[in-house]
Amino acid sequence: MLRAVSSELASGPPSL
Repeated sequence: MLRAVSSELASGPPSL
Protein backbone atom coordinates (compact mmCIF):
# COMPACT_ATOMS: atom_id res chain seq x y z
CA MET A 1 0.00 0.00 0.00
CA LEU A 2 2.74 2.47 1.00
CA ARG A 3 4.55 1.72 -2.27
CA ALA A 4 1.41 2.59 -4.26
CA VAL A 5 1.09 5.90 -2.43
CA SER A 6 4.77 6.71 -2.96
CA SER A 7 4.39 5.95 -6.67
CA GLU A 8 1.41 8.28 -6.94
CA LEU A 9 3.22 11.11 -5.14
CA ALA A 10 6.26 10.64 -7.39
CA SER A 11 3.99 10.74 -10.45
CA GLY A 12 2.60 14.11 -9.40
CA PRO A 13 -0.04 15.80 -7.21
CA PRO A 14 -2.60 13.44 -5.62
CA SER A 15 -5.87 13.29 -7.54
CA LEU A 16 -8.65 13.17 -4.95
